[in-house]
Amino acid sequence: MATGKIEHTAASGGADGTAAGARLGRDRSTIGRSHVEQLGLEGKIFLCGVGLEGSALVGQTSLADTTPTIWLASPEGGNVLIRPLYFEALVSAEGGAAPDWYLSVVTANIGTTAGTTITPQSLGVVGATSAATVLHTVTANAFTDAQNTRLRSSENTLDNLISVEGATTVIGVDDMMNRMTTISYDFPFPIYLADGQALAFHSATGTTGQSLEWTLAYAEVDAAAHV
Repeated sequence: MATGKIEHTAASGGADGTAAGARLGRDRSTIGRSHVEQLGLEGKIFLCGVGLEGSALVGQTSLADTTPTIWLASPEGGNVLIRPLYFEALVSAEGGAAPDWYLSVVTANIGTTAGTTITPQSLGVVGATSAATVLHTVTANAFTDAQNTRLRSSENTLDNLISVEGATTVIGVDDMMNRMTTISYDFPFPIYLADGQALAFHSATGTTGQSLEWTLAYAEVDAAAHV
């Protein structure tokens, strides 16, 4: 093991397997970085959703476990873990009655039979590919309440929230950040999806589906290197 030394300035420790001193503060505390920041520097953070001139995603007209609007799944085998980091969806056009939404973790390897594939974009490394499966407008195999847990949902949003409430009431007037019509979820604790486990977002209205401009960020973890 190399001898530790005080070194505030970041520097390369050399090639893999080469002994090097830790970066230390003057109080001999180790200067480190968060796990997520390290994954970002490794090019293991991915982003997907609607582009600048892309089309909004239209949600479903009824709630069913087999028809998620958005689906993020880890690969089978357990070699790669997927950690969701942030989800956001702007409701850019209201749907029919009872505009509900649900964000859930599916804890079993359920799998899907159809859906539109989204290619995640890598951050930190240009063109890196992800082992995760990202789909929208999905047909999934059925799963039970014992195979999923709801993280967050909304089931009491006012009908005609944009066209009536937002347009005619002072309390409902939206701002330049669209806080009234934006769904956002910043994961409050680490969730690692493994061996086919998935994150599912369901948008369900009584009639016409609501339009969603969405963003999903996640990190990918090599289980052999980190677990």
